[in-house]
Amino acid sequence: MKKKRKKLKWVLIILAVIAVIVVYLISQGKKAVDNMYSSITAEKSDFSVYYTFSGNTALDETERIVTTQTWKIDSINVKEGDTIKAGDTLYVINEEDYNMALYQAEAAIENAKIALSSTESSTRQQINQAKSSMNTAKMSMEDAKATLDDTQALYEAGIATKQTYDQAKLAYDMAQEQYNSARDNYNTLANTTSGLSISSAEAQLEQAQKSYDSLIKQVGDREVKAETDGTISKIYVDPGVKLNAGTVVMDILDTNSIKAIVKVDEYDYSTMQIGTEVIVRIDALDLEVPGKVTSIDLQATAGAGISYFNTEISFEHDDRVLGGMTVEVKALKGEALDAIILPIEVIQFDKTNQAYILYKDEKGNMLNRNVTIGVTDGLRAEIVEGVTEGETIYYIDNSAYYQMMEMMGGN
Repeated sequence: MKKKRKKLKWVLIILAVIAVIVVYLISQGKKAVDNMYSSITAEKSDFSVYYTFSGNTALDETERIVTTQTWKIDSINVKEGDTIKAGDTLYVINEEDYNMALYQAEAAIENAKIALSSTESSTRQQINQAKSSMNTAKMSMEDAKATLDDTQALYEAGIATKQTYDQAKLAYDMAQEQYNSARDNYNTLANTTSGLSISSAEAQLEQAQKSYDSLIKQVGDREVKAETDGTISKIYVDPGVKLNAGTVVMDILDTNSIKAIVKVDEYDYSTMQIGTEVIVRIDALDLEVPGKVTSIDLQATAGAGISYFNTEISFEHDDRVLGGMTVEVKALKGEALDAIILPIEVIQFDKTNQAYILYKDEKGNMLNRNVTIGVTDGLRAEIVEGVTEGETIYYIDNSAYYQMMEMMGGN
C-alpha cells in the first residue's frame, strides 16, 4: 500500500512538472508571437520617384581651325591633348605669306570702294539719261496732242480731211507709246536696277572689309589664336609646309559645351521629351546638377536584346567635368507632397493583390485594413487612402519570425 502511495506521489510530481513546462511553453509561444511584430508610426513627408538612365559625358562642339589664305606655317605652338584658353597662340604664319595676305585683303577693300564709286556714278548717269529721254518723249507727246486737237477741230468744221485727222491721231498714239516706254525705263532704273547694282557693290565692299577684319582678328601679328577654351583633339598638318586656303589645321574640343548622352530604352521612351528637366549625377566628382533634354534619337539602336534611344542632356558647366565620364540621369516619374509614406515591407498583399496593413483595435486584437497605394519606388510607397497620420501600423519582423519558428521546431 505504501508502494502505491509512493508511486502516486511521483506521478503527481511529474504531472505538475509537465504542467509547469506546458504553461511556460505556452507563455513563451505567446511572447514569441507578440515579438514577431514590429510597429511604425504613420507620418507625412514629401516623396519623389525617378526614372534612372545611365550614360557618359561628351563634348558637344568641335571648333575646326581652317586656313583662310594660302600661306606657310612657321611653327605650331600646341600639341594634341593640350588644354588651352581663349587667346592662346595655336600656330604662327610665315611673315612673307602673312604680309602678302594682308596686302591682298587691303587691296580687295580698295577695289570694292572703286567698284562702288563707279557703280554709283554709272547708275546716276544712266538715270539722268533715262530721265532726259522721258522728258523729251513727254514734250513730243504733248506737241502731238496739241496738233491732234487742232486737226480734230478743223475736221469737225469741215476744213480738214479725214485722212489729215487720222494722220494726226496716229502721230499722237505713237508719241504716247514712246513716252510710256521712256517713263517705264526711267522708273526701272531709278527704283529697281540702280538700287540692286548699288546694293551689290556695297555688299562686296562690306564683305571685303569683313575679310580684312577677320584676318586681323584671327591672325593679328601672324599668330593664329584660339577663340574659345578647349582641348586640342587633332592636328592635321606639320610646320614648314605651305597650305592652301581652306586647309584644316587642327580640331579643338570646346570644354564649355559638355553634355551627357544616355540610353533610354524603348519602354521608357515616352517619358523623355525635348525640354524635360532632369538631374545629372556624376559619381566620380560627387556632383549633382540640373539638366534638360535637348535631343532624342528618332531611330532606335538595338543591343543586348533591347532597343534604346540615345538622348542628349545639357547641364550646368563645371570645369571638373571631362568627356567620357559616367553619368546617371534621373527624370521625375511621380511625386507625393505632404503625403503618408510607408516602407514597402509594412504593406501586405492578399491573394487578389489587394494591399492592406495590420493594426490593433481597442482590445489589442490584430486586424487587417485595405489601403490604396499611390507613388512607389519599390522601397517606399505613398498611402492615398486607408491610413491616418500618427496611426500605429504593425508588420511582421522577419528576423523575429524565424527565431520563433526555430524555437517551435520549425525549419
